[in-house]
Amino acid sequence: MFGTWFLVACGVGFMSALFLYEADVAWLEQGFAFGLMGTMGLWGWWKSRTFQLHHLYLRNNPGVGLVRLAFWIAMAWCVFTLFVFGSEKIFGFWYIFYLTLGWGAIMVFGLGGAELFKLRLRVDVYERRNFAAAMFIASFMLATGMIWGGSMWGESEAESLEYGAFFEILPSYDDGWWIIPLFFIMGWIILFLTMKLWFFREKTISGEVIRSDRKIADARAASLYCLGCAIPITDAVAGDYYGLGDSIIGFSVIALPVLAHEVLRPASAEVERDAQEPWLYVAFGFAAMILSPILSTILGFR
Repeated sequence: MFGTWFLVACGVGFMSALFLYEADVAWLEQGFAFGLMGTMGLWGWWKSRTFQLHHLYLRNNPGVGLVRLAFWIAMAWCVFTLFVFGSEKIFGFWYIFYLTLGWGAIMVFGLGGAELFKLRLRVDVYERRNFAAAMFIASFMLATGMIWGGSMWGESEAESLEYGAFFEILPSYDDGWWIIPLFFIMGWIILFLTMKLWFFREKTISGEVIRSDRKIADARAASLYCLGCAIPITDAVAGDYYGLGDSIIGFSVIALPVLAHEVLRPASAEVERDAQEPWLYVAFGFAAMILSPILSTILGFR
């Protein structure tokens, strides 16, 4: 299903690229990205649709509403950062452009990324009413939206990146539009690998276990850990660019919630989770965000 949609999205991307280029609206690669992510956003909408489901699937099923809420909060965050803290170069069509890319990113990397942890929206949440699965899917979608929104925060100056020369092959290099998806992808990869590490260190807990056991405590811990890690990542990709060293510090402070997990996680599957554990992950995420500029300043990167 995903492969078919992706091929269609590539076709739409090529047509969009030619149309917008001939209309003198965008460069070819910008038009391709617009068509590709817009179509993949439709894939996510089609995948999460509920109008064809029998109403019994939706009755007394709060997981459906939780996932929808996460999506709309993520989109609202993207709108807020784009219009309030986005680059002054963004106007008119480019508002639609970046929000369309954000929509596609939340669907592909958020909703689709959650499936890489063996949790499926339609089967586990809609059909099996698994609220534990809904919690993790919602948190991963929200975390993805947080990172995309953070990537749109601040100016996008191509010449400010030391490694920006790699992208000079793009005709639209000077526009600096590619900086936003670049930082998003870097941040999302770190989020994904961090969640993989979380499940690896838990040993007895995985997406399959959350799906089968339906333990709310485990799902809450995984979900809030995901959001706790997304907080410093969002901060790392947002705001002014101070250099490679500052960026490395910004991404490195995610070690704080990771170390917190090593201390707080139950010693074995038989040990009950502390009720405060999930919220401490969020607290350590905020602490990492506060620590990042302080540490970067001390080391002379700012």
